[in-house]
Amino acid sequence: MSDYNVEEQCYIDPVSNIAIVSRKQNLLSVRTLIELMHKVGGVQWDNNIQREIGNSDDATLNMDSPSFQWMKSLLESGMIDAFRAFYPTAEDRCVNDCSLWVKVSFVFQSLI
Repeated sequence: MSDYNVEEQCYIDPVSNIAIVSRKQNLLSVRTLIELMHKVGGVQWDNNIQREIGNSDDATLNMDSPSFQWMKSLLESGMIDAFRAFYPTAEDRCVNDCSLWVKVSFVFQSLI
């Protein structure tokens, strides 16, 4: 089940005891947006529309997420995305679509 809360989400780092932002306010994952449109709006978006949303200027990676920070640190240390290295022109990759986020304001503007 998705989390429809658009409030800022934080967690306490157990080592530093500092609150770390894991999701900024007014962001929805693309997966949650697709689920809401289907359940609430009765609209089933096909893969082409989902791709357009993911490629739009209003979609972004959640750079505050701990998993994004972890992956970024791996890539900066010299590790590579092996799939992308061997198949640079591949499309329709299986990616974690929870890593793509859209601003709630974008969602409502696009519905008007």
